[in-house]
Amino acid sequence: MLFAMARFAWLGWGLPVALVFFLGLREIGTADFWWQWATGRHILENGIPTHDPWLTTPEPRPWIEMRWIYCAALYWTVENVGAWLAIVAAAALYAVGVGFALLSGGKAAPSWLAASGVAVATVIGRRLVVRPEVFTLLFLGITLWLIIRMRQKRLNPKWGVPLIGVTQIAWANTHALFALSTALCAMWLFTELLQKSDLRKVAFTATLVSAAAALINPYGLEGVLFPFLLLQELHVGAYRNNIIELRSPLAMGFSPSLFAHLLMAASVGWFAIKKRGDLFLLLACAATLYLSLTVVRNAPLFALCAAAYISTCDLRSHRVPAIAAGIAAAAMAYAFAIGTWTVEDRLGFTVARNRYALVAAKSIEGENGNVFNTLVEGSILIAQRQKAFCDPRLEVLPQDRFLEMMDIARLKKPLPDHFQVAFLAIDTPLAGKLVNDSAGWRLAGVDALGIALVRDPSVHIDKNITVTRARAAVDLNPPAFSLLSRAASPVPYRRLAVFFRNIGEQQAADEMLTLARRVYPTR
Repeated sequence: MLFAMARFAWLGWGLPVALVFFLGLREIGTADFWWQWATGRHILENGIPTHDPWLTTPEPRPWIEMRWIYCAALYWTVENVGAWLAIVAAAALYAVGVGFALLSGGKAAPSWLAASGVAVATVIGRRLVVRPEVFTLLFLGITLWLIIRMRQKRLNPKWGVPLIGVTQIAWANTHALFALSTALCAMWLFTELLQKSDLRKVAFTATLVSAAAALINPYGLEGVLFPFLLLQELHVGAYRNNIIELRSPLAMGFSPSLFAHLLMAASVGWFAIKKRGDLFLLLACAATLYLSLTVVRNAPLFALCAAAYISTCDLRSHRVPAIAAGIAAAAMAYAFAIGTWTVEDRLGFTVARNRYALVAAKSIEGENGNVFNTLVEGSILIAQRQKAFCDPRLEVLPQDRFLEMMDIARLKKPLPDHFQVAFLAIDTPLAGKLVNDSAGWRLAGVDALGIALVRDPSVHIDKNITVTRARAAVDLNPPAFSLLSRAASPVPYRRLAVFFRNIGEQQAADEMLTLARRVYPTR
């Protein structure tokens, strides 16, 4: 029998759980890190926020921060223990969430659990970063486990229903997708009513408990309604058209993640046709499949529901899924370890400071004039206690402000005269224009990712000095790419190449593109 399954059954869930944990051990380098870190600092210094203190809007913007526990814990952990603990904790929580989903049904053989679990790791691999979504995946896995166990009558509702409430309270204070708990309970209730089950009252009670528990947050009813406001603001209009993670995965090209996503969808459909598995989970899979095909960052929701669904199917041991899972897990671990599968999300236990324009930001620390900044750079400004024109907190940022930032950065509108400082992503057209115009601006700081300029009528920008300082921000003699060593990231070289081309320095741009291909060959 394959691997003597009676002895090695634990590998069915242990392999994917260990793989998810390993893939989560990556350096902190997300666009949101600095504003979440600064939010945690603000909460510990001033309490839970109700109005934004950082954007340069005429009136303070209302701010509902449902992630307040996460942000406070992130700041305290990074400052008092170290980034390594935040990284390890997040990886462990992701792994636990996946583990709950895989173990919820208890019917599928270990070989099928391993295959579905590795598929989950492939789907969610790029999302396994230090972000508040970690709690959504954790609590989604727990909620699925609780509901399925009660449906199978393997968990007493006297324990299961209160645990759903406790989970919801924690969820509602760590991430805005807590509405999923009530939605799942409502689907459960619909299933019990449809099947005329004796668990109808239990499901109804669980739905009420979940909805009521969501009210236990610092903002009350306003906080409960916040996910629906967020859904309306983030998934339509300007944000969706300009931010990659809000787009459909089908519009972003074929990838291992999308392939695994579609493979899991096909598997769920096949098992449903065969009339295997749990009807409640089939509804959950259908709903989350729609969400994941609409917005790419929702893909982990479907992945966990699909894994839970497969776990309820009466599937016997089979050699093919076990071997496929082992090969796929080994390939993912190898690729991630050398940094070729996801070059920008590198294995490590620190804040990847080379992912942020910190040198350029430091050069304008203490400047009192109005700052015009591009989106990600706003996070760094508020981290160093400066007001920002915009930042990635889209639920706080007015949509017209976001559009204005995009139009100015892309030269569709001129930069207004009242801005005394510009802190820009290095590859924006505006950065090239200001350097080209040169008169009336002083180069404050530049690195591989950002550039900071200050208005000064008495000076002009020297292109040669700018090119020299920008080239000094990257390694001009990096090791060539190798399949046996960790790859360097080509992104800084590519961004500098765009900047040099924008300011008419084609020779310097060609040099950067050559270095980018050297460290990581691309088309």
